[in-house]
Amino acid sequence: MGDGWRDVTTYFDIETLLKSDAWREFTYITPCTDFIASGYDHRRKRVAQPETWDALLKDRDGADSGAEVRMMIVPYKQEKATGDLTTEDGRLMQPWHAAPGHEVIENPRLAAPDQDLKGEVRITARRGKRAIPVQTGMSEKESWKALKGRKGGFAPEDWMPYHNDMADAVGWIYGGWGRRAHLADQALSS
Repeated sequence: MGDGWRDVTTYFDIETLLKSDAWREFTYITPCTDFIASGYDHRRKRVAQPETWDALLKDRDGADSGAEVRMMIVPYKQEKATGDLTTEDGRLMQPWHAAPGHEVIENPRLAAPDQDLKGEVRITARRGKRAIPVQTGMSEKESWKALKGRKGGFAPEDWMPYHNDMADAVGWIYGGWGRRAHLADQALSS
């Protein structure tokens, strides 16, 4: 399913969303487990999830604030699904966690019990009770012409892209198309 480039980028898309302030709750749906389970991560920056993202959010919003990150998997083979939670279209899903694939390749004992399970993954994040979603509006008073002409476009001044090089960036662009095509195919064939 994954091609190695978008896998790592999807992981950092999710992490960047979690670190941003412009949301109270979101669900990120990815059609496969490769964003965490693939063996490709040349920078070796991925870590076990959702525990690490959950801790990140609790550190930010407070341990008793109600902030949480959960990861659910909708197995491709529904007969392997356990539990009674269902998606909007009735497919079974269950809690899931995984270690990064590059670590599992080096030490198979690190694998989570359901590490090899394949399916659609849903990451649901909820900010704490007192968290205030903020959209900075940094550019709301600039003209469209000024925005288009600004070096770096709409990115904040100190922002560094999380893709490693042009191959990562191109993989992200085409990976996004592949992901949308896969989700559209699933929706039309169900």
